[in-house]
Amino acid sequence: MPQGSRWSASTTGSLPNIRGPQPPDDCTAAADWLIAHAPERFGTDRLLLGGFSAGATLAAATLLRLRARGDVAAFRGAVLEAGTYDLTAHSPSGSVVVDDYFVDAYAGHVEDRSVPDVSPAYGELRGLPPTLIVVGGRDVVLPDNLLMAARLSAAGNDVDLRIYPDVPHGFSNHPTPVGRSAAAAVDSWLLGTVSRD
Repeated sequence: MPQGSRWSASTTGSLPNIRGPQPPDDCTAAADWLIAHAPERFGTDRLLLGGFSAGATLAAATLLRLRARGDVAAFRGAVLEAGTYDLTAHSPSGSVVVDDYFVDAYAGHVEDRSVPDVSPAYGELRGLPPTLIVVGGRDVVLPDNLLMAARLSAAGNDVDLRIYPDVPHGFSNHPTPVGRSAAAAVDSWLLGTVSRD
């Protein structure tokens, strides 16, 4: 990455002298902590990773970093809900959100937005754990979720894509019938995934 960028290319735990927060580094550090301490602290090594919206983007970037190091097998599955996986403006979602305040605050300083830490859809996607992708049919980032599901599947991964019709971004965070149904489906998927031998 360019000198002075907020994005670190390091995944070794040593951080360069940078000017701001480094979300992918922070998420990878949290995943590393779980891998090292979950059996002792929580009595299990059956780990899952997930995120909603920007959290889904970061979860995907974290999985790519872990896979590159050979540590992704520690996670049995991932739930990615309504993420944005291509911030280059080349995808239909990206062209809509590229000038969004939050996207600009997150990646406005990055010259090449195709780097996997920013746009996970451009990463090497082979060898990832089973993934559930959840998105609303009226979500502005639906095209990104279709893109990510297709790329994960093309890379040989187990992908379960669930599109809930006629609902917007964040629908599962509301106590509506469809929101409750989606949350219950995610819980069921997680339980089934973590229970696999």
